[in-house]
Amino acid sequence: MSTRLVITLLLLVQVVAAHAQRSLDSVYFFRQDQQFAEALILSPTFRMQSDRESYGMVQLNQQFGGGSFRKAQQAYSERMTNFVATGFNQLGRFQIGARFEFNNQFEDSLANSLRSNMNELAPYYAYANKSGEYQRQNYILNAALGYKVNAHIQPFLKLDYHRHWSAGTVDPRLSSQRFELRARPGVAFKIDNHAVGIYGLIGKADEQVSLVYKSLVFKESSLYPDRIYHMSYGYGSSVVRDSVARSKVDTYKGAGLEYAATMNGWRVQAVGEYQWYHNTNQVNDKSSVKYSGPLGIFDLHSVHGQIALYSPSNKSKQQMLTVNGGYQIGSDGNTRTTGSLEIVNYKVNTMDLAGSYRLLWGKDKATVKEIGLDLSHHTIRRQDLVQSVLLDAGNMELGLWASLYHTRASGNSIRLSAHPYLNLPTSTTLNYNPIAKSEFVKNVVFTDYYYYQARYWGAQLKGEYIGRFFGKNDLGFFAAVDYRKATDPSLRADLDPTFVPQGSRWQAQVGVRMYINEARATGR
Repeated sequence: MSTRLVITLLLLVQVVAAHAQRSLDSVYFFRQDQQFAEALILSPTFRMQSDRESYGMVQLNQQFGGGSFRKAQQAYSERMTNFVATGFNQLGRFQIGARFEFNNQFEDSLANSLRSNMNELAPYYAYANKSGEYQRQNYILNAALGYKVNAHIQPFLKLDYHRHWSAGTVDPRLSSQRFELRARPGVAFKIDNHAVGIYGLIGKADEQVSLVYKSLVFKESSLYPDRIYHMSYGYGSSVVRDSVARSKVDTYKGAGLEYAATMNGWRVQAVGEYQWYHNTNQVNDKSSVKYSGPLGIFDLHSVHGQIALYSPSNKSKQQMLTVNGGYQIGSDGNTRTTGSLEIVNYKVNTMDLAGSYRLLWGKDKATVKEIGLDLSHHTIRRQDLVQSVLLDAGNMELGLWASLYHTRASGNSIRLSAHPYLNLPTSTTLNYNPIAKSEFVKNVVFTDYYYYQARYWGAQLKGEYIGRFFGKNDLGFFAAVDYRKATDPSLRADLDPTFVPQGSRWQAQVGVRMYINEARATGR
């Protein structure tokens, strides 16, 4: 682990650490309590309605997975080392919360995606059908700072920082470096048992992209068609060996609303946000004498919201209900397909709706049980007007949840959970022009059509052992596995994709967490 990570870990531990209790705080043990506490980290508004003063957790884990049931622009196998430090504390009148994450990712057998993985809906990037290995790194810092003017007013500032790096290892070789910074200044008000926060959103991002060949043979020859790169200008429109948009400059604008309350013992957390993402793509940087304006723009408007209800604290049982949803709509304008930034070629919209319910009982006993139900619906519609391509897909997923929490006489604890689920397509429509079928349509659109059309079932298993092995805080050793299996696809004679998603896919992780106990905690 780098020196930078160690320093960050120590600083965050100092911010969130407090004197330990002898028993594990329930906020780290029961997932309902943990979800409620984690929502406080980056929300000064929610914290105005909570008497909890601190929370802290540090995690180091390894993830890995793979399988042939995947989308066209997804690697066959993936692995990632991930470090997370998160927490909040109250220092006088200041409310401080932060979440830091560093991860190092490796992807193998990834094709048709010579880009960073920051915004999959944006249309401007290079692609080639040659699969290869990629490495990506992310430094992410989310922070929130609030100042308590009095018992009723608290101005605050939220900051999101993200630095990303991606690189490929086979010709054509991608190199991408991206920087994002978003700020959300706002103010929260509290009246009796209600707190409301309003904020604005402003941000900027800059990305530098390059595409190089180490072999002149692959660069200049037509004998290796999978090494020839194309520039994507929509969802089917592309130009062979066109100039790469080396400079991307993005802006973010928006606003949000937060609400927290306690009513008849029930705790409520709700948030809604609107964001306008404006993306510009240039062959040359704006500071260059060769700059002649953007070759393409992309606008994405997003709205998302969530509401969570937590039942009154009870020694025997508690409940949690969460509902969340989001909608995105985007369109482009570029000089390569329509000749004007004012004429739209590419359109996209997505919608997500999800709900979950959890019931936990026997909380005052050594062994505690929990059951739950998850239901979600997702739709995506992508259209390229010039190429007459339309992919419109939707699916619904139903899942059951069962958890078991057990505390031993020594005070050490075990928690286990099982989550079987079933995913069913609700609609899948594909239109395309067989006379003007581009490489993108064959390599990406056809494959994704089969992916969205597939039915699959899966199961997720998790386990964690938590104990105090040394010092004043608790350590948790955890493992998880997620396996899904698709039914055999119904093939269409008119489609000739590079590969058909089928079979199975799995993902697993192992790791360790350190839980920073709160001085004023009462334990379970």
